[in-house]
Amino acid sequence: MRLSIALLASALIITTAHGAEFTPFNQEQLHIYPPERYDHAYPGRLDVEYLDAEQIKQHCPANSYGQRLGCTTIATPSYCKVFIGSADEIAALGYTMETVLRHEIGHCNGWGADHPGMHALKSGETMDEFNARH
Repeated sequence: MRLSIALLASALIITTAHGAEFTPFNQEQLHIYPPERYDHAYPGRLDVEYLDAEQIKQHCPANSYGQRLGCTTIATPSYCKVFIGSADEIAALGYTMETVLRHEIGHCNGWGADHPGMHALKSGETMDEFNARH
């Protein structure tokens, strides 16, 4: 089953499905992190391929914004295959390769494609504080 990152924007400010403005560089609004239950190291064999913008089109479906930042194509208890897209596009949206990989590993650990419990940083929280909390 192909899973894609669904909440990423292609413009500086767009309107989300909930009608709120989304600014990619505002960490409080970067809803990409899986719930704690799925936010841990994957216990099986993990294969990650880093692809350019053209190559990822062959492996990952576009999200609702027409982007292909990453996807998990195989997720079993013993094996997971992840594709990560263009570093330039990921960075332009305020994400890092590590953040996208963390999201995809959540799918390897059983997190559903509909992203239940997806969350962002707490107000004023740094990435280090977030990581210490999780």
